[in-house]
Amino acid sequence: MSRQAQWRQVVAVTAGCLLLCNLHRSTFAVLLPDLAAQLGLRASQAGAVQAAMLAAYLAGQVPAGRLADKYSGPRVLLCGLSLWSLATALTAAAGLAVGTGSSTSWWPLAVIVLSRVLLGLTSACAMPCVAAMAVQWVPAAERASAIAFTYANFNLGGVIGLTMVPLLADAFGGGGAFVISGAVGVVWAVVGAVMMRNIVAQQTAAAAAGTDQQSAATSTTSAP
Repeated sequence: MSRQAQWRQVVAVTAGCLLLCNLHRSTFAVLLPDLAAQLGLRASQAGAVQAAMLAAYLAGQVPAGRLADKYSGPRVLLCGLSLWSLATALTAAAGLAVGTGSSTSWWPLAVIVLSRVLLGLTSACAMPCVAAMAVQWVPAAERASAIAFTYANFNLGGVIGLTMVPLLADAFGGGGAFVISGAVGVVWAVVGAVMMRNIVAQQTAAAAAGTDQQSAATSTTSAP
């Protein structure tokens, strides 16, 4: 595989992660009114849930940027995707708590706050990882286009979420919509991890072959 094909695959993996990031945010935005009614949340409580997610997102961005610089943007992003997908699916547990008759207790609200905080912390890596990916993988002349494509997919995720999540909720209930959205994210994290492993393996093999060729050429040149 050519170097160009490799970095384009990396961009595709990253764009898919950003699409799912906004899809998962949209999942909660679409289902919040029904979830708030189900849990009996006041407007102030619903606002506090959203604020908790944004506060966690803010707190996680600088540490996520450092991780992306150290361990590679796509690698950190795929780890983040798997975790925030699980956090999205966890939100369904709040509805299950209501089903056990505990809707007036602290438990359903605690579950939803925990899931949103986890989503905020783990999805904070999204934008720092895009920047790291562009620097680490994409040629300078192509970086703006690659970043634009990635963020276009982020917005596409919002469109898909606002369109598809209501249909999922109608078919499988709000809890089912959360679980399905999260499961899609986990699947893409696995697919992306396999793609990245193959790309890195190809680069390693190409570098080793180049080193061997250089050594052979040096030996031939130095021979009497």
